[in-house]
Amino acid sequence: MSYMRDFERTGQYTFSYIFENQEQLQYSDAAFKDIGAITLFRIFHPFGFFFFAGLISLVQGCIYYQFIKENVRREDYWIAIFLYIFQFEFYLLPMSMIRQGFSIALFVWSWHFIKRKKILIPILLALISISIHKSAVVFVPFIFIARYMKFYNGKLLSLILLFALVCMLGSSSLINSIFEKIAGAEVFFIYIDSYGDEASSEMGLIRKILAFLPFALSLYSISKPSTLLENRTLLFLSTIGVLILPFTSIIALISRVCYYFNIFTIVAIPISLLSFKNKIVRYCLCAVILLCTVYQYFDIFLNSVFTKSYAEYHTIFSAPIYP
Repeated sequence: MSYMRDFERTGQYTFSYIFENQEQLQYSDAAFKDIGAITLFRIFHPFGFFFFAGLISLVQGCIYYQFIKENVRREDYWIAIFLYIFQFEFYLLPMSMIRQGFSIALFVWSWHFIKRKKILIPILLALISISIHKSAVVFVPFIFIARYMKFYNGKLLSLILLFALVCMLGSSSLINSIFEKIAGAEVFFIYIDSYGDEASSEMGLIRKILAFLPFALSLYSISKPSTLLENRTLLFLSTIGVLILPFTSIIALISRVCYYFNIFTIVAIPISLLSFKNKIVRYCLCAVILLCTVYQYFDIFLNSVFTKSYAEYHTIFSAPIYP
């Protein structure tokens, strides 16, 4: 609903007025804080909000379809699709975080070009993403890491990632204080009120399994000599969100930052499972992940953070009509 209101307010101004008075508008109305999002709103305003929201969803769906098709075996498409649809933060939540959801999709799209050893298009996509949602800036260094760094020694990389996780868990208090100072910057502070409750929700056993089991699988697959270099990079990207996870209860924005990396698990998990030659072990691990995914998907609707927005279903026909 807040996006609809922002969309309608944006339509009250011309492009020239928005760009000439951007600072003034941003100061008086938080809806104008991200110029990329406002530009999109203004371009599609003549067609209506639901056309805009539907088009954004369609574009995201095409990006993830291509992402899965290019990086997962045909026999494992169903696993990737299942993880995408039933992970709350991947498919359903972006419908209520349109700006960040679209930014995440653009970064996933950048992988298509990075695989082909291109960098200019990913940089352009990064700039667009940042203009839409400022949290996207955290992913920019990883574009260059994914493009230029080759992880030939998988075992060493796995040990480094494991050591990094232990250090993050062990020194979370110190690093949290550093993040708190960073979050004091205006570019981050504006998101804290919106995401605070969401970030501070308790991390139950099922969520821990969903976070740390894929991480462990990725480390195992990274360490295997048979893993392709490009797959090793994908697996590496999927692990970063877990390294950030210890700080989500303190810094509100960090919980949303994890999403830029967690999305890569939809292909990392099918790739990791292939590293297990024993079919029984592979099927059991797959079953645990899928069952935990389904459980968390339905359990999220009982979470007080989301109940007020998702407990009752509404169609577009019950939305208010703005003059």
